[in-house]
Formats: sequence, structure tokens, C-alpha cells
Amino acid sequence: MAWSKCAMGGTCTSQQGSVVIDSNWRWLHTTDGYVNCYTGNEWDAALCPSNAEWGTYGATTNGDALTLKFVAEGEFSTNIGSRLYLLESGSKYQGLTLLGNEFTFDVDVSNLDCGINGALYISSMDLDGGVRKFSSNTAGPKCGTGYCDSQCPRDVNFIDGEANVESWAASSNDANADIGTLGACCAEMDIWEANKDDKALANSESLITGVSGNSVTEDYCVAQRAAFGDNTSFMDKGGLATLSAALAKPMVLVMSLWDDHAANMLWLDSTYPMDSTKLGATRGSCATSSGVPADVDAEQPRGTVTVQAGNNLFSNMKGHAFDIYDSTSALLEGNMFGSVDSPMASYTGLIYNVPDSSSASACSSTLGRACEVNTVTGSGGWPSLTNTAALTTINRYTSKMYVVTPLPDSSVKSKFTGNAGVGDI
Repeated sequence: MAWSKCAMGGTCTSQQGSVVIDSNWRWLHTTDGYVNCYTGNEWDAALCPSNAEWGTYGATTNGDALTLKFVAEGEFSTNIGSRLYLLESGSKYQGLTLLGNEFTFDVDVSNLDCGINGALYISSMDLDGGVRKFSSNTAGPKCGTGYCDSQCPRDVNFIDGEANVESWAASSNDANADIGTLGACCAEMDIWEANKDDKALANSESLITGVSGNSVTEDYCVAQRAAFGDNTSFMDKGGLATLSAALAKPMVLVMSLWDDHAANMLWLDSTYPMDSTKLGATRGSCATSSGVPADVDAEQPRGTVTVQAGNNLFSNMKGHAFDIYDSTSALLEGNMFGSVDSPMASYTGLIYNVPDSSSASACSSTLGRACEVNTVTGSGGWPSLTNTAALTTINRYTSKMYVVTPLPDSSVKSKFTGNAGVGDI
């Protein structure tokens, strides 16, 4: 995934990196077979009796864009949420030193409903994922190890190279969550946490008695917590001085989607506590009945659909032939369009539609067989869509005989008009 590093004055250079998913989301199984070490929210006691024992996620990239899907349905399982890190290489996370620097990004939150937290933040994780400190950790950044944050999360499966199995307690209301004895603690700086009702707010002057100014200072933090009745854990841990020291060192960029089984995310986007009228209780416009994880999971757009559409004959159509939406990976090849008003009405998914011979050659190189150009005559526009992520997805199914080799486009009309029925649309 590409990102840019810019100097003062606006001179930017493109950086080529990649992203990796956190080890908590990975399949853990025995080294000599495929028996799960961890299923749902429970460890296999026989395989992982103590901490010393070691053992398709809805994320795609395209150029400088990363797409995360909250619910992704795979062939064998359904994935909920994700947490990814920016990599410099397979053995090192990309370190970002934000003190004295600026960080900018664009985000599409149109599908993030109430109850979902879209988060982008930096964490003081070891850049090598803890490999140097802990000899039992031989996985490192390539497998997404070493996560920590300022909440000291106890649901991290592996901490300091050991499985977090002792006193493991499965969640009573989340089939994929749990709490162990160990917590993973380090400094964290939230850059953005929001969903689709997110609004940018300018720093206005405070109107709260005893809280003055329009910027974050040590005095402001103390006064704000007194006015709102918040706890003082930030100051207790060193406040801005400690955070500044962390920001002066390289930190790891974290990008995630998650829901909240403890408070239904009301603290982010609704009124919390629900019956409170105190200052700060109103955090957003979402209803206090929103954010229930079971509802959020069910209402979210499902995971990706993979489609190969080839050797279709469309003729004399007043409407459209294809309408491909987000969450779809599609390979369109060897189709014929004759007098079709709109060969493709919508194309927001990951699409490779073989518009010319050069794209057919690139497709053939990826799939290891001939790809066929689509033929469009007397019809509306046929966009040039050559997203190679679609080919990568299609290629996963080639060996399972789910993908067929199409006929050359020159054979489609005679083949189908001679062997199939003809109807009006």
C-alpha cells in the first residue's frame, strides 16, 4: 500500500509499504496438522496448557487505499472486525514519529453505522513485534504480533511471546472475545475514532466555567476532568509529558473496525450514561438503543462476493447488463454487447473487465490461462476497469474448478444463438 512522506513546503515522496493483520485474527493450529489451538473464544487445554506453549478478514488494498469490511463471510468462517498495522517490511513495522510532524488521511465512513468504531491511531509497539525482547516470539511483524495500547487489553492472545491462556475467561456475550491474566500496555495516541455521523469540529473557546482556552494543555486536562467528573488516569500516568515522550519515538500506525460488547459504543456516538444529563453525556446523535453488537453484525453489508461472468451475449437491451456493487470481486471476460444502452450501470466493487488485449495479457499472466476481451458494438460505454485485486481473488478459486476457461469472444454469438433460447429483456 502506497503512502507519502512530505517535507515542509509540500514536497512529497511516495513510500511503498504494506499492511498486516493482527495475530489475534489469524488461524492458530498445530504445527503437524490442522487442529485448532483456539476456537471462538476458548483455548484448547491439551494443546496450550500454559503460557509457555506457542502456537479471510475483510481487508483489501488498492494503490494508496485500504478497505476494511466489518463483516466478511468466507468459505469456512465469518470474520467480525479487524485490526491492521502499516508495515515497512516483513520484519519491521513502519515507525511514525509524529512529534513536530503532521499526519493527514482521507476516510470514507458511509458504511460505518451507529455502534461501529472506525479507528486510526498510533501505538508504542515494538517495531519488530517483540522478536528481539522475547526469544519465544519467532513470528514478528509479518504475523502481526506485539500489539499493545493504553487500555492494557487483556484479550490479546499472545503477549511477550507467550499464549495468554492462564485464568482465561470467555466473554458471556461475545463468541469471539475473552480475557486473560496478562494485559498488553503501552502509550497510544488516538488520531481518529468515529463512524458515519462524524463531523469535524473547529477548536472553539470553552464555555465551561473553570475551563478556558481552545487548545489542549496540562491545565486544560486537569480542569476538564474536574468539570466533567472524569477520572484522572491520564494525569496519573504522566499526562502530556509522558505522551510527548512517546510521540518523540517511532510509533506504529493501527487501523481497525470494532464493535462494543460492553457499552454498545454509546460512549462514542450517543448519550452515555444513557440517562445522564450531565456535561459531556451527549457524545453523538445515535439512539441509546443503537449499537447492540448482534444488531450491528446482522445489519452490516456482508463480506465479499466473488463472480466470474464470461461468454454472456447481450443484444438489443434498453437497460443495463451488469450492475456491480461494493463487496464484490468480479472478472468479466468474453462477453458480447450489441446495441446495449448501458453495458455496466454501476461499478463500485473490485472489477477486472478485460477491456483490451493488453489487459487480457495481464489477466492471462495472473491466472495462467487465456483471458478473453469483451466485445462492445453499438452500445454505451464500457469502462476500463483493471483492478488486479479482483484477479488475485479469482485465482484462489481456480484450483478448485470454480473458475472456467471462456470461449474466444468470436465464438460466443454463433455458439449461443445456435444452442440456446432467445428472449426479450
